[in-house]
Amino acid sequence: MKTSRFIWGLLLPLLFVSCSSERDEGVVFEKAKVVSSFPKEITLSLSDAQDVDLGILGIADLYSHDSMLMVVTRSDEPVIELFDYETLEPKGGFLRHGNGPNEVQPFAFPYSSSSRFVNKGDSLYLDFRNGMKNYLRWNLTAAYNGQGEFVKEVQYNFAPSALYRWILNDSTVLCKTLVDNNTRVVREVLVNGTDRTPGFLSELDKAKVQTENDGFVFNTLGTLVEYNPELDVVAEVSLYLDVINLYSLHSNYHESIQIGKKPVLISDIEALMKSGIYDCAHVKETVSSDSSFSLLYRDSAGDMSILQFGWDGKPLSRISLPEKVSSLDIHGKDIWTVSTDSEQVRRYTLQ
Repeated sequence: MKTSRFIWGLLLPLLFVSCSSERDEGVVFEKAKVVSSFPKEITLSLSDAQDVDLGILGIADLYSHDSMLMVVTRSDEPVIELFDYETLEPKGGFLRHGNGPNEVQPFAFPYSSSSRFVNKGDSLYLDFRNGMKNYLRWNLTAAYNGQGEFVKEVQYNFAPSALYRWILNDSTVLCKTLVDNNTRVVREVLVNGTDRTPGFLSELDKAKVQTENDGFVFNTLGTLVEYNPELDVVAEVSLYLDVINLYSLHSNYHESIQIGKKPVLISDIEALMKSGIYDCAHVKETVSSDSSFSLLYRDSAGDMSILQFGWDGKPLSRISLPEKVSSLDIHGKDIWTVSTDSEQVRRYTLQ
């Protein structure tokens, strides 16, 4: 997941209205609080952007950490290219697709939603999923400083049949497993391999699609996850249903946020997918910082924006984007995007 982001934003008054709408069972914890507006509205235009030429075709994702800018490519080799964040000086291309030792399996990318930065001693590492069952740990500091490409396999105690897996910290993982003929997902929180799942998560596990054993419709229940270890708050963001579920791993705190006044029903998304419309996700990516988390959001009209929330669920700001984008990164006051149509990398600096 994208972590260690320092998202610009002020804690502003909460604009909530109570929710009385009926929705599918299990999507939320009881009744959701509705966010229908944001205290701060920002509109960006292409003239506000600095176009950045990194000399890369086929960008799958990009994200930054401290002095590094990391670009994930769709190439077989290199899979990742590193740059100095300030000067954009290239630091080299690294990793390759393949099935050999220390290689990234074909079609596996270190996407932000399933990766984790790890600080050990004086080095920064990236843990990322390499296929279904194993994770690799890559020494970013050594690669960035030209000291070589050091990759090793690392072990995490996941639920054996889990399809979705997120590393929350060194000992804790969140897993989601398909059950009931691929119509539901069940959440498990494992700490050093031991089940420590909060009981209230069973409320979310009730959510269900009606189509059994379909190879795609179950994605209606898909989510992205951000975690703040200092506050012990998980933000589980629905890709399709305009819902954010916030909860603690070690207390009874749990609440749900609905984006917009009208709920999105599971049955509506399921009907779209069964008609062959698969690209109907509203949330395309999430990023987080110590103080907030952000959603790359596409509304029903196809317009894209960045929705920023505090870890207490309060809406902070909505930043309207001038074009469709496929990737988002936020670093201080800098917002990085990749254009869906042209793959142009753009950097916006908020004032």
